[in-house]
Amino acid sequence: MPSSQTNFPFCIYWTNPALKTTSNGGQVTDAQGDDVVPYSDLALTVRYNDFEMVSYNGATGTIEMCVRASGGVGTTIYLGIGDPGISTFHGNAEAAWESNFKVVYHFGDGVTLSASDSTANSADGSITGATATTGKIGGGASFAGGSDTINSGDVANANFGIDAFTVSF
Repeated sequence: MPSSQTNFPFCIYWTNPALKTTSNGGQVTDAQGDDVVPYSDLALTVRYNDFEMVSYNGATGTIEMCVRASGGVGTTIYLGIGDPGISTFHGNAEAAWESNFKVVYHFGDGVTLSASDSTANSADGSITGATATTGKIGGGASFAGGSDTINSGDVANANFGIDAFTVSF
């Protein structure tokens, strides 16, 4: 990650047999994937707590996770898996997206459309007409006409008409 992008959420979308649950032949012991945890060191002693587990599928070994890493160029994120002592989620999804992120939608799983905001702004969207579809990463939103929308309302301090901003899809 470039040095100018410290504290930027690094998003991981990965399918690996080791990420399946133990009942599916993998190494993850918790059915929700709570024991898939990001660390900053190979010894797995310094945990990243500012991360969001967007989705986890224990049957396929697929995760979508966003981790706010504190480093710059050359930052490595290690994933610890299979710790039977971890059975609850230890991340902080809202803290993964620092205050400059005004709204973050992941759009669900491709079957059910979601417009839940992952940031601390609580700018959950209101869906009109749009439907769930598969995306390149996780779920997507399909807009069939001009009246199909996801309205995030008044996002606090967004100033979209005044400040420079970036939109990613």
